[in-house]
Amino acid sequence: MKNIYAGFCGVGKSTLILNNKHMKIVEFECWKYRGDNFPDNYIKDILNAYNANYTVLISTDRVVINNLNSLGIKITLVYPDKKLKEEYIEKYKNRGSHKDFMNVIIK
Repeated sequence: MKNIYAGFCGVGKSTLILNNKHMKIVEFECWKYRGDNFPDNYIKDILNAYNANYTVLISTDRVVINNLNSLGIKITLVYPDKKLKEEYIEKYKNRGSHKDFMNVIIK
């Protein structure tokens, strides 16, 4: 069954794919699409996979989510509880996340 899940950084999108190789799951990392054609280029790839009956994992970019919603596509949001903030900050540090990213998350 095809679905789109918008997951906050670190919730396990990549891990889900690694542990479920038999399923039709694809992740589209938003940062790879940034540029002149964003968000159209990102949305196009998302829709192609969705229409091919893949479970699609995307970022929580508000513009993308709003665009997909305006097309009548429902998205499940996946994000950690605020109580886990320190745990997630530690996770980002351990995986070598950029300082600018860390500063946004901390605020």
